[in-house]
Amino acid sequence: MRVTSYIAKRYVKGHHRFGFVRIISRIATIAIALGVAAIIIVSSIFNGFREFAQETLVGFDPHIRIQLQQDNSDLFRVMDSLKDNGILFKYAVAQESMAILSVKDQVVPITLKLIDSNYRDVSGLKNSVIRTLRSQSTLGVITNGPEVSVGVGLIDKLGVGLGARLSLITTPQMKAAALQSLWPQSTPVVVVDMFKSNNPEYDNVYCYANKSQIPPKLHNGPQFVEIRVADFDAIEHIARSISQAAPGYTIDTWYELHQELYDAMRFEKLATFGVLSLLIVIAAFSIFTTMSMTVIEKKSEIAMLQAIGIGSREIHRIFAVTGFRIGVKGALIGLTLGLGLCLAHLEFGLVPFDTLKYRISQMPMSIHTADVVAVLLTTMLLTWVATILPSKRAAQSPIARSLSGERG
Repeated sequence: MRVTSYIAKRYVKGHHRFGFVRIISRIATIAIALGVAAIIIVSSIFNGFREFAQETLVGFDPHIRIQLQQDNSDLFRVMDSLKDNGILFKYAVAQESMAILSVKDQVVPITLKLIDSNYRDVSGLKNSVIRTLRSQSTLGVITNGPEVSVGVGLIDKLGVGLGARLSLITTPQMKAAALQSLWPQSTPVVVVDMFKSNNPEYDNVYCYANKSQIPPKLHNGPQFVEIRVADFDAIEHIARSISQAAPGYTIDTWYELHQELYDAMRFEKLATFGVLSLLIVIAAFSIFTTMSMTVIEKKSEIAMLQAIGIGSREIHRIFAVTGFRIGVKGALIGLTLGLGLCLAHLEFGLVPFDTLKYRISQMPMSIHTADVVAVLLTTMLLTWVATILPSKRAAQSPIARSLSGERG
């Protein structure tokens, strides 16, 4: 094996009769290095944005959402049993429906979410409030209508601010007006909270109101139990336990609530990985060309090795190791370059963001060991495939023809 490695090393670094063989070999090394570095960097960026999106969504959404039915006694009994067994979580009941908010000549369709007193402990609403009247003495003058929390995007659409008095038209009010061909009656509400979740789905559409402040006859839409657990890793276990003990309920975890988004991000990452892998594929063709030309160039040396008793298997191994060394060299350079740039960005923030426009100060990035291992294994596999045919040709090279060709 030492002889094999020594000869392979000489073939990689030694003088070539055909000058472009060395050029192609260097091109292959550079292409592999760039491909590996690019995949590591881009994968880390995708991971960073995915984790940022997850942190944003999970920070605002419940961890588990269960749609209620008419009789839910078995569900609450199961949840109380899980709590008694030491599984820590909080839950609240909420109800969603379509509604309309209007002020002066502005009429905006919204999603009205009626919440109970426990809801702020199971969602990120409390931590997402950026302006409020709740802690100010002026709250005492608000006497006309229920209090609502409104997203910043919806505030901009309505052109109002804190303390604004709006007209809320619920689905039952719209249905009653349609049956009588009248303009629907409205319920006056007051904006006491402005929240920013950094998710347009909520900031531009959602309005939260305490269920006890809205007349029961105006309640409409499906009801949900929304759960936030103390141990994030226990989400799947809790959801599965509830599903098994109380079958028939529609149960969604945080991932399933936004599965389309996460699937799209995963597809983009895989597609990018595939496109950038073309650099490594091209480099593998370069290795194939390099090794094929080396076999032609080294025919006499191959014949001499055969003449002194080195078998076909060893010759095959010599050229396989020769090509593999090219791939390993490029992969190590790319690994060093890719990880180096990622670590430098994490340490020094090479790509900063404007905090006035974005929630984060720099491009998110997260290095995953699995991604690094995957790109290295892919590179090694493509390199190995590229050496198979040239190595086989070298091992099957006839002694007599090689020597006679050299003398001629």
